Parts: sequence; C-alpha cells; structure tokens
Amino acid sequence: MQTYQTGDSLIFKVPEREISLQPAALYPEAIPVAEAEA
Repeated sequence: MQTYQTGDSLIFKVPEREISLQPAALYPEAIPVAEAEA
C-alpha cells in the first residue's frame, strides 16, 4: 500500500480502490496541536 499526502488530505493507494481521507479522520487528536502551531 502506498500513502502520500496532497494538500490537506491523505490519499491511500490500494489495489482495489483509492481512498481519500481528511487527517482528522485518522488523527483527531492531532488537529488541536496543528491549529496551535499554525
């Protein structure tokens, strides 16, 4: 599986399909930290 980041969304390349998720869906606890650093 390949994982690469484009803009503010994460793209997961898998044999069956391509899945696009927002970072918040994977790391909801990381969002407040990212906003604090911004």
